[in-house]
Amino acid sequence: MMKINRNPATPDLPVYNRNRTRAPKVPPYEKERDEACNFFSDPAHFADNKKITDKKSPSFTVYKNKGLRTELIKVFGTKCAYCESDFGAVTPSDVEHFRPKNEITSGEFELKPGYYWLAGDWTNLLLSCVDCNRAREHKVANQPQTLVLGKTSQFPLADENVRVRHHESQIDLEAPSQLLIDPCEDDPEEHLEFFPDGTVRARVRNGVASPRGEASIYVYALLRHELVIKRKAALDRLDIAVTHLEKQVAFRAQLSAVVDDPVFLAQQDELVEDALAGVASMFSPQEEYLAAKRDWVRSSEAAGKFDTLREVQIEPMDLIT
Repeated sequence: MMKINRNPATPDLPVYNRNRTRAPKVPPYEKERDEACNFFSDPAHFADNKKITDKKSPSFTVYKNKGLRTELIKVFGTKCAYCESDFGAVTPSDVEHFRPKNEITSGEFELKPGYYWLAGDWTNLLLSCVDCNRAREHKVANQPQTLVLGKTSQFPLADENVRVRHHESQIDLEAPSQLLIDPCEDDPEEHLEFFPDGTVRARVRNGVASPRGEASIYVYALLRHELVIKRKAALDRLDIAVTHLEKQVAFRAQLSAVVDDPVFLAQQDELVEDALAGVASMFSPQEEYLAAKRDWVRSSEAAGKFDTLREVQIEPMDLIT
């Protein structure tokens, strides 16, 4: 999971700013939000986290708007906001609500309604793959049995006493207790640490594993077997590419001592440059599993892997800065 720089300003879309021709003459987003606030905050409709009225709940449709999805693709590309897998060529994505709209599950309890006032809010919407977002059965790394994982309506807090349940309350009150990483607000690299075998764990700082990292790994199913295998394959390719670059650099250094043909040496320089470009391309924003690759670079740096490259003024740490 990588930090995503999203402009928090609501995009200039008809669903947010087009006035309706019929009363109430407000944009679809405002109409839907007002209807939801009126219905879900009515004590005659919900009690003890259960719906007690026969009236039909207002539907949420703004987040399904095609223009809105297009804007989300501009922000997230065709990569899942949580696991960084590219779903563009193989499966549809989900428009995911970071804070769930209909109900909230946390541990063994369920709350109704959910964060109804955020159902169409721009800053609450992300793009997710179905395996991160939906409840599905997965084989999990280092686990003997399959588990049903996926975010669905989960939104755990460290302290339930600060959970916001009404649209007139300040959602920021939850922030200190929030247990899920929001890639548009948080820096996931502060909370997650990836390893060459494709696995991930909560990053440990001052002897303490990040609670947000631990919760996010579980809720987003970031240790599902197929995902771990794909991450490892990406890291293996990176390792091969860097090793190839190191060999090209070492060979070019050897040639300098025995060859004085400038044309031939220039050709060898081009091979080094091509190998370097191949490594750099693996860190393009649209590439999968950038967070894992960045941790691979950090661990390789700590192991002294890049000494050969530095001898010719190639700085591998530039890949992550």
